[in-house]
Amino acid sequence: MRSSLSCEFCRKSKVKCVNSGSAPCARCDRLNRSDCELTRPASTSAKRGTKRARRAASSVSLDAVHPAPTAEPPTPQRSEALQDVSAHATPCPLPIARQVPAWDKNAVDEYLTSISQGVILKALNVFTSKFPELRILQPSLFMGEYQNDRSMESKALLATVLAVSKKQMPALKESWAKGSPNKESLASYARGILSDCILQPPKVIVVQVLLILTLYEWGVRDFQKAWMHCGIAIRMMQSLHSSRVAPYPLDISHSSERDDRSAVAETRTYWACFILDCTINSGTYNPRMLTMSEMKNLKVPRSPTSVEFAFGSDTATHPADHQTSDNSPPVTLDMGHSFEIMASGFDINAAVMAFLFNDGRRAPGIMMMLHREYFPFLPTSDSVPCGPIDHPLLEAEAPPGWWDDGAQQLFGSAEHIISLLKEASECGVPVMTPFSGFCAFLACFGNLYVYRFPKMNLHRSPRAKELMESGFEYLEEFQNAWDLGSGWIKTIQNSSLLYERATSEIRLYRGKSRFDFETLHQSVHEFRVVDRSDQHMQQIHRAERDGASHVDTPTREAPSLDEHSPNANLENLHSVVDLGPGDDQGQWPNWWSILEEADFSGAFMAS
Repeated sequence: MRSSLSCEFCRKSKVKCVNSGSAPCARCDRLNRSDCELTRPASTSAKRGTKRARRAASSVSLDAVHPAPTAEPPTPQRSEALQDVSAHATPCPLPIARQVPAWDKNAVDEYLTSISQGVILKALNVFTSKFPELRILQPSLFMGEYQNDRSMESKALLATVLAVSKKQMPALKESWAKGSPNKESLASYARGILSDCILQPPKVIVVQVLLILTLYEWGVRDFQKAWMHCGIAIRMMQSLHSSRVAPYPLDISHSSERDDRSAVAETRTYWACFILDCTINSGTYNPRMLTMSEMKNLKVPRSPTSVEFAFGSDTATHPADHQTSDNSPPVTLDMGHSFEIMASGFDINAAVMAFLFNDGRRAPGIMMMLHREYFPFLPTSDSVPCGPIDHPLLEAEAPPGWWDDGAQQLFGSAEHIISLLKEASECGVPVMTPFSGFCAFLACFGNLYVYRFPKMNLHRSPRAKELMESGFEYLEEFQNAWDLGSGWIKTIQNSSLLYERATSEIRLYRGKSRFDFETLHQSVHEFRVVDRSDQHMQQIHRAERDGASHVDTPTREAPSLDEHSPNANLENLHSVVDLGPGDDQGQWPNWWSILEEADFSGAFMAS
């Protein structure tokens, strides 16, 4: 029997809330959500439109998922599509969620003191397998220290491990997770202990607590705390490492001998600081504290292999004496060097994100090629890959097939990312880290783009719609674990709405570019996502009003253009909109041959 009662979680996910009239509903019960609260939806007079919107929202396809418009009233100039969505939008009631009871510090401490060895090993297994970028804990070392002396630092470390492990959906079904403190109580407990430790002589275990807490806080959108805790961890690690390698250390109070396994754990922790520094500062205007060149200057050894991390390494105990051999890249990079490869990958990603947030290809003298930046944000249905269509343009003509190959690489990467995440989930090992969620968000947007504009990849993406929907399903599950996902989902929905209207109301969007949708264009690149849905919708509404007011006004086209060219509408943009000074083109030399002759074979070496 259908009930008008539903929970906020099902409303946000736009699925039917199956319940018997009391909490929890079937979906929340399956996902072990303890905050399920059944409420009645807000009343509305447009019952018929509401029913149609609910039926449309039940489909996973992004074609039927539209964000609620802003409070701005419809105007006669707006498109029929906009009015239709406005009429069918389902009002969202105020969230009335049951608060999860918090555990006080004493209760959490008592739980961590009495926790069994089996529960600790299960939590460590979930943490190690689900968070490869923080594979810094050795179970034998941790269990040995925790059993012999359950110090406050080791309890804080276990608290953070439990907090992030409970973010993984499979872990919530385990009996040990159901009886443990809630995630925020565990994180709060760790913060309280850290307040007494951060000004003490540095310890590796304290750095590890800070790093795991950083990951947790970033995932729950507590960005300021994450940034500060990451910075403290790096400073502590630098101080500790300096005491080991400096010929005349300034502080020898915390310099002590280490065994092989402790040494490799310390080195791995330093590289984890590097990875999180790349992650936290990606897509922001905050400078990185650690760069690859700085790691070399600090004489940090190469990240230990999986075998060295498990059993120790003789060279790890004296990094200053083995600097040359430790920093030289290995002959081959296999699975044993996965952490080293990952560190190099995050370094490249941080460089790409810095490129985007420092004005992208418009930066003076830039020589870096990034295919995504050279594709128009809002093409037409007949557009094909052609390179930049707004200033600064490229001075030289691209080699034959250059842009076609770039499109294949760009959209092929989006296809591979979604396929990998889908296969991992089907194999029972879903990847749900903040960075993997960001990758899924970018890939979902890429597949949405090529689905709406298939000629931008020359019809070489027949699975674009399927992969777009798979990516959206992943993000829906991701937001159950991490708050970051909700902002990405709204950006995808708003982008889907824009592209659908741009392809159905061509006249209203003629001559528009990313400069008309700057906020939405910015959100597409954001790892540190901020909900700007209202601004997205305002820009879409404004673009349609402007387009409707000029729809009957003839546009003078440049005489040299071929009106039958697939990119004629994009090229006409230069004669209609002033996008910058013409002399910007002088910054762009003929550098095709330079890129073709460049050797990038060592780009993935952590040297």
